[in-house]
Amino acid sequence: MPSKKTKFTPAPKAAAKAARPGTKSAVIMHLLSRDNGATMKELAAAADWQEHSVRGFMSGTLKKKHGLEMTSQIVVGKRRYNVSNAGAGR
Repeated sequence: MPSKKTKFTPAPKAAAKAARPGTKSAVIMHLLSRDNGATMKELAAAADWQEHSVRGFMSGTLKKKHGLEMTSQIVVGKRRYNVSNAGAGR
């Protein structure tokens, strides 16, 4: 007896979870959520990561996984990064 084919429907994406307190992710998210944001050097030092790892975290985890909107601006010759939840819930 031939088997009946069913159409695969992926499960809906679950809402993004907040980072566990005390983790490197939580530290970075806290620094980025400050009013004046944080520089790349501040983020890398706080998490004890290299700068390319911080950029990957911001791009992959914060933007794609959590749907957060990242902004950056140059203030007094230094680029400062900020995160807002305006893009959350996509």
